[in-house]
Amino acid sequence: MNWKTQNSELIKQRPFFDDLIKRKFVFAPTAEIYGGVAGLFDYGPLGATIKQNFINIWRKHFVMEEDFLEVPTTTLTPQIVFKHPGHEDRFNDFMVKDNQTKETFRADHLLESILEQKINNKQFSEQERVVYEEMLRSIPNFQSSADFEKLFEKLDVRNPTHDKNKLRGVYPFNLMFSTKIGPMGDQLAYFRPETAQSIFVNFKRLLEFKNGKLPFGASCIGNAYRNEIAPRNGLLRVREFEMAEIEYFIDPEETSFSKFNEVSSLIIPLLGRDEQTDGKDIVLMSLDDAVKKNRIQGEVLAYYIGRTWLFALAIGLKSDHLRFRQHCKGEMAHYARDCWDLEVLSSFGWIECVGLADRSAYDLNAHSKGSDEKLVASRIFETPQEREQIIIEFNRASIGKTFRTSSKAVMEFLDSMSIIEAKDLKDQMCKNGKATVLGCEITKEMVPKLEIEKVMIQEEKYTPYVIEPSFGIGRLIYCLLEQSFRMREDVQRTYFYFTPAIAPYKIVFLSLINKKELVDQVISLENEYRKAGYPCKSDYGSSAIGKRYARTDELGIPFGVTVDFQTLEDKTVTLRDLISTKQIRIPINQLKTCIDDAINEKTTFIELSKIYKEVKINPNDKSSS
Repeated sequence: MNWKTQNSELIKQRPFFDDLIKRKFVFAPTAEIYGGVAGLFDYGPLGATIKQNFINIWRKHFVMEEDFLEVPTTTLTPQIVFKHPGHEDRFNDFMVKDNQTKETFRADHLLESILEQKINNKQFSEQERVVYEEMLRSIPNFQSSADFEKLFEKLDVRNPTHDKNKLRGVYPFNLMFSTKIGPMGDQLAYFRPETAQSIFVNFKRLLEFKNGKLPFGASCIGNAYRNEIAPRNGLLRVREFEMAEIEYFIDPEETSFSKFNEVSSLIIPLLGRDEQTDGKDIVLMSLDDAVKKNRIQGEVLAYYIGRTWLFALAIGLKSDHLRFRQHCKGEMAHYARDCWDLEVLSSFGWIECVGLADRSAYDLNAHSKGSDEKLVASRIFETPQEREQIIIEFNRASIGKTFRTSSKAVMEFLDSMSIIEAKDLKDQMCKNGKATVLGCEITKEMVPKLEIEKVMIQEEKYTPYVIEPSFGIGRLIYCLLEQSFRMREDVQRTYFYFTPAIAPYKIVFLSLINKKELVDQVISLENEYRKAGYPCKSDYGSSAIGKRYARTDELGIPFGVTVDFQTLEDKTVTLRDLISTKQIRIPINQLKTCIDDAINEKTTFIELSKIYKEVKINPNDKSSS
C-alpha cells in the first residue's frame, strides 16, 4: 500500500475519529463556549494523560538513557536573547494579503494548494502537470518575497473565496509574540518560539556542571509560541504548543561518535534533496551508508536520527507512515548546516513532527558576541601541540572615522577572523598595500601589525558545534491518535488502541452485573491497584456488559478485568484483550504479574492465552439492579 492510499484511508476515517476525540474530550478548542480561538487548544483528562505518558517515555528514551541535563526555563524571554541569534529579523513566514477583504494567507501553503489542485486535475495535459509538479518542488527553495511574487504572477493567483481579487505583494511576517516587561513597559520581551535559546544562554553553567567535558547534551521540555498566519488542522498547526528539545554539544574536530554503532545498521526511509528535486520517492538506506555517502552530515546527526526512529516506533507510530525528509536549501533555517525532519503521515498528508538540525557553532558564536561572554570549551592535550596564532594590532579610531556605521562590523571581523581569513588579509596587504573587508577598503595604516606565528600549546579554546533534535509534542500526539484509531467492522464501533506505555488507563475493572457482592469486589480491586500505582478505572453501571466494554474501549484501555459469580467461588477473574476481545480466566493472585509483564511488553495476550483457559462472556448480560 503506497502512502497516497494510506492517506485516503485516514481521510475516510477522519469524521469518525473527530467524533470520538470530541465525545471523549481528548482535546478541545480553548474557550469553546465563547466560540474558541484559532490555534489554541485545551487537553481533556484523556489527552493530558496521554501527553504525560508521552513525555515520560521521551524522558526515559533520551534524558535518562543519554544522560542529558534537563533545564526547565521561562517562556517569557528578554528581547536580546532573540536579537543576536537572528530570530528577531529572520523568524518569518511569507504571507500575502487581499487588500480589499483584508484576508491574509500564508504564501507557500496557498501556492502548494493551487498547484496540487492543478496536478490532480485531469483537464490539464500530462506535460502541463509535469510543469506544475516542477513548480511545486521549487517552493521549498524560495528565500525571498521576489521568489514568491514571480510564481504568484505566473499562476495569476487570486483570493480563493473572491476570485476577482488578485493576490500580490508577498512580505515576511515575524512569528514571535512580543510583550513588555515591568511597570513602565520599557523592556521588550518575547514569548519564546523555541526552547533552544534558553539552553544556549546557560551553556557556561552546563559546561561547568559537566566538569568542562564534551560531548554532552542538554534538554528542555516546555511551551513555545508562534503567531501562525493560518492555524488549522487540530493540534498540527497551533499558536501555543509544547516542545521537547535537545542541544547536543560536540567538538567539531571529532569526526567519529562512539555511540553511532548502536544505530548504524538501522534501515531508515530517507527523502533527500535530490529525490525531492527529481520527484522521486524515499530511499531505504542504513545510517552507516547514509553517512559514508554524505547523505547525512556526520555520525552524531545520524545517531539522533536513529534514536528518533526508535522512539517513534516505541510510542506506537507505524514504520510505513514515517520518513525522514531533508530540508531543501531554501527551507534551511539561518543557523543550520544540515537538517532532516521526521515526517509522519496523517489524514492531512505528511506532517513535520521532529526537526533534526546541525546548528554548527552559530548560536554560541552569536551569544558570545552579543554578551561578551566566551561560550567556549577547551581541548586539553597530553603533549604540547603546535598551532598557528594571529597577532594583530589595528587603529580603532582610524577605522571608526573612515567607515562610521560599518566600523563595528569591520572591527568584529578583525577580532574574530580565522587563520585562513587572516592569511588572506595579509596576502592582500602585502601585494596591494590594502585589502577589502566586508566591502570596506582597509589600509596598512589601519592595520599596522598582522603576523601569524607558530606556538606550542597545552590547551586550546574552541566553540562547540550543536546537533539539535526538536520534537513537536502536540503534532506527534495528534498523528499517534490518528494511527491508534480503530473501527470494529462488524458493529461500527470506534476505539483507540495504544501501546500499554501510552495508554491513559492500563486496566478497567468491571462487574458482570450490578450486584453488591460483585461491585464490592470491583471497588476493592480498583483501590488495591490504584495504591500500587496502576492508572485504572472501574465500570459497574447497570448497562449490559457488552456496552460497558465498548465504553472502555473508546478510552483505549488495553486490559479489562471482569468480576463474576465464579470470582466469589474460586478467586479468579477474566482478563479481556482490547484488540481481539477474547477473554481468559486468571487467578487474582497472578493477575498483577500478568498485567505487569504485558505492560512492559515481556509477554502478550496470545502468549497468556496459551497458559490460561479462554472463556466466553455474554455481552448482553445486564444488571437486574
